[in-house]
Amino acid sequence: MITLASVGSASSAAEYYSADNYYTADQTQDASSWFGEGAEVLGLSGKVEEAAFVAVLEGRLPDGSVIAGKDGVHRPGVDLTFSASKSVSLVAMLGGDKRLVEALKDSVAATLRWAEKNVVEARVWDAALGRQVPERTGNLIAATFLHDVNRNGEPQLHIHAVVANATMASDGKWHAVRNDELYRAQHVLSAVHNAELRNRVEALGYETVPARNAIDGAFEIKGVTREAVEAFSTRRAEILAELAKGDRGSARERELAALSTRRGKELEPDAARQVAA
Repeated sequence: MITLASVGSASSAAEYYSADNYYTADQTQDASSWFGEGAEVLGLSGKVEEAAFVAVLEGRLPDGSVIAGKDGVHRPGVDLTFSASKSVSLVAMLGGDKRLVEALKDSVAATLRWAEKNVVEARVWDAALGRQVPERTGNLIAATFLHDVNRNGEPQLHIHAVVANATMASDGKWHAVRNDELYRAQHVLSAVHNAELRNRVEALGYETVPARNAIDGAFEIKGVTREAVEAFSTRRAEILAELAKGDRGSARERELAALSTRRGKELEPDAARQVAA
């Protein structure tokens, strides 16, 4: 599953670093990384350092370029959250098959490459038309962060891919990203990601089956019981309960429901206690 949400401010960037990766603590070195041809052009690679991340979100790029937003307000970017299905999370986190973590990383990278080539646009000046027109740029700057628990401290393998509001156009200049196509392609991106991840999961020897709600090709690992999935899905239950209070279900409404039911992070998930419950 993929969710999209605007990044509120560059100062909120610290939240992406504040997650205590409980099950993947041994992979902390690779918990964050830069991605995209735009990032390569700017020399951004490897682990994401917070100062550089905040600067990029503020529109201050390493080459000295500054992207000024409308009325002096620069939009930081968009957070694409790629979540593995609950069964994948359980087998990876509680079952100990960390190969599934790498499968998720690789599927996210493949999906971001698809988005980079097919979705990312900027507005550029067309002298003949005398106005700005959309242009497919083929490059993006993203910072990815691996997290392994949800807000309720339950196993939930997911990656935040924060796509900065900066892309280089054919004029050789950095522009703000035109997000229209990115939001329009949300279900396509989700389908690409599900297909990429499912192929990798099956290549590891697992059998998969369609999820109960198989939107965009969502799937589960065969053999993980529904009872186990639901036992570790209290966060999802909270969001669904909030949505059930009215006739709601749009992407924005789901985002608001998630925010309204959000709680502070547990310092240390207690998997044994959850299993016993």
